[in-house]
Amino acid sequence: MLLVLVAGVIATIPVWLTSFPPMVDLPEHAAQVALLRNLHDPGFHFAGLFWVNWFTPYLLGYMLVYALTPVCGVVIACKIVVAVSLGALPVATALLMRETGADCFWALLTLPVMYGFSYSWGFLNFLVATPIGLLALAVFIRHIRRPTARGAAAVALLSVLLFFSHALIYLFFGFIAGVYALLETGSLRKTVLTVFPIAAAVPLAVLWYLRTKSDPGVQDPVFWDLNWITTLDPHTWGGRVTGFFPRLLGVWPPLPCLILGVALFALPFLAGVRLVKRPSVWAPLVICLATTLLAPTGGHSGWALAQRFTVFALPFFVIGLQKPKSTRPSWRAATFFLLFAWMSVILAQTMSFDAEARGFGPILSAMEPNQRTLSLMFMQDTKASPAPAFVHFPAWYSATKHGVVDMNFAVFPVALVRYRPSLTPQPPGVSEWHPQTFRWDTWRGDQYRYFVVHAPVDLGYRLFGWAPCPVSLVTRSGNWWLYEKDPRCGSQ
Repeated sequence: MLLVLVAGVIATIPVWLTSFPPMVDLPEHAAQVALLRNLHDPGFHFAGLFWVNWFTPYLLGYMLVYALTPVCGVVIACKIVVAVSLGALPVATALLMRETGADCFWALLTLPVMYGFSYSWGFLNFLVATPIGLLALAVFIRHIRRPTARGAAAVALLSVLLFFSHALIYLFFGFIAGVYALLETGSLRKTVLTVFPIAAAVPLAVLWYLRTKSDPGVQDPVFWDLNWITTLDPHTWGGRVTGFFPRLLGVWPPLPCLILGVALFALPFLAGVRLVKRPSVWAPLVICLATTLLAPTGGHSGWALAQRFTVFALPFFVIGLQKPKSTRPSWRAATFFLLFAWMSVILAQTMSFDAEARGFGPILSAMEPNQRTLSLMFMQDTKASPAPAFVHFPAWYSATKHGVVDMNFAVFPVALVRYRPSLTPQPPGVSEWHPQTFRWDTWRGDQYRYFVVHAPVDLGYRLFGWAPCPVSLVTRSGNWWLYEKDPRCGSQ
């Protein structure tokens, strides 16, 4: 356990090496926390645009960052929460392995999944909920083995905590717990009695769903992309099958990812492990794989619903690995060489991203605080990540300098801070992914002071040449361009 804990802490080093982590949505999550704080500031110019949505299943992650922000600033607060969530993944896996009788050494194999799909896309609240879900399952398994009132209370409390961490993970682990209990007890009556504490959060989940299903922000119907080999959406990193290892490990291109992924699953067998023979122990892995292969791709304003659950494949695999009767130390030692190779790749990717993102620093420094900004990311991708890490990058201005940046997560029903219905800006599906469709009138360019553009050439004339307000180039740093509208023209 100590080895797993130390390894988990060391593996979080990449989070601290960059000014801003290479996580797509993290700037928007940081901006949500900053907006919540700014709404209590009488000098904040844009308080009238927003309202606070306290009843959201994203509450825990945001509140952790919110509590740390006065001490260390929102960027460091985000890094702390992300690092603790990542480092807690192998530790929570080891605790779960104790309950299934597995060899906790193999929890080390879950280290590479720390920087997989959810990290690259910056799903902050999903990252926070991941180790909590594993811990809740461990507590539940112990409760099945030794039912007590205290154990039932702990399961109920963790269920509520899990809902306010992430609703999808609550549903996922609730289903796993039910199947596990049924296979262990062999009795439907005993299963219902055992699982009953998990239902403590069901009224909250139902109430939240009924409250949001008719919300104007919920525009996307449930949809499936069930192509297992190819995909209609390149941002899911491949089909349901071909994208499994890229999503699990966050490594690109696919061939090195395939080699590393196969090695992670094969190494325990080379070391002579025995498999737990109880079907209940393997049920979580079967449910996880079925989810990644068959669950919806999107719906209820969410995206990559099935793909993000790939992170649980390795944790649910290792909980079924017992100590062998005769050990093979050389193959166990090979684990450390494999992890070292993986860490070298992650560190190289991280430093490469930091070099690409460095040009944003002078842009941020040149912007006055408390202004409204439009993000136009023509260059969204980076060589350092399979995810388009620059899509929401200008939102760091909102997070650090009391401003507002559009595209903004405040348009979504799960957001903590939301736009008032009559004040919602350009639809996010347009402003986020299609900056080339920018038109001054339809995008209401007059309400912005700054325009942050990420492009290989100066697009100022093409974007603002026909604008009724003068827009000038303030500064340029690499592929980053900052334009400013004459503050005497139009409204902000």
